[in-house]
Amino acid sequence: MSAAPDLDTQERIARICHARPVAWVRRIGGYSPAERWVATLPDGSTVFTKVATTPLVAGWLRQEARIYAELQAQCMPAIAAFEDDPERPMLIMEDLTYAHWPPPWSWRNVEAV
Repeated sequence: MSAAPDLDTQERIARICHARPVAWVRRIGGYSPAERWVATLPDGSTVFTKVATTPLVAGWLRQEARIYAELQAQCMPAIAAFEDDPERPMLIMEDLTYAHWPPPWSWRNVEAV
């Protein structure tokens, strides 16, 4: 497993974020085989990035970006950018690494909802 994305992906993220990331963490999991990275920017902030790995995943990322743009709900991560590259679209969003992600649901979570 690579410690950083390929150079093209690094350059795209740096250009879109207007800052060259100083650290990378690969994220495994999710509902698709998209490539996932958390990039730490020089100011200490982080962004979560998904990059398409197949034509099917490219279509899913385009759809995900459209849905985020249409909903813009407070309960959704903020979108920093979407780059609709013909082969490898990239979605850059708020990093929710340290947020609480149920399930499992506690009774406190259920009552809050």
